Amino acid sequence: MSSCVVGAKPVQLVPGVYTGTCISHEVAPSFRGSIKLKMAFRIEMDNETTTVIEAYYNVKKSTSNNAFEIGYHSDLYRNTVRLYKDPKAVEHFSCDDFIDFYLNKTFKVEVVYVVKNSNHRPLTKDTYYSRVAFIQSLKDTEES
Repeated sequence: MSSCVVGAKPVQLVPGVYTGTCISHEVAPSFRGSIKLKMAFRIEMDNETTTVIEAYYNVKKSTSNNAFEIGYHSDLYRNTVRLYKDPKAVEHFSCDDFIDFYLNKTFKVEVVYVVKNSNHRPLTKDTYYSRVAFIQSLKDTEES
C-alpha cells in the first residue's frame, strides 16, 4: 500500500544567518485567502546539498494582468528601500522591478523555524519547517 502523504519533506535548517540566492518567485493565494509573494532561495550549505526555502510577503492582487501591489508600510517595500538604498527610485518600481531586484542575486538571509500552524497552535518538532525571516544584505555589498 502506498502512502497518501505527498510532496517534499519540510526543510529544517538550524536557525541562523545563511547565504541564499533568490531563484524564483510566485504570486499566489495563501491558506486564508490573502495574496502572498513567495520568493524561493537556494541556501548555500557546506556540503553539496541543494536546499531551497522561501520568504513570504503580503501583497495585493493588482487589477491589471498578473501583477501585485504593495504599500509604503509593507515589508517588501521597506526591505527593498533598505537594500537598494534609494527610496526615491524604489517608490517608482514596477512589479517587474521588484522581482528583478531580488531574482538571481545572492543575499545574507536570516532563517527561522516555523513553530506554529496557521491557527497559532504549536507544531511538533518533527513538523517544523524553515523559512527566510529577514533579508539582511546583498552578499556583495555587506555592511561590516
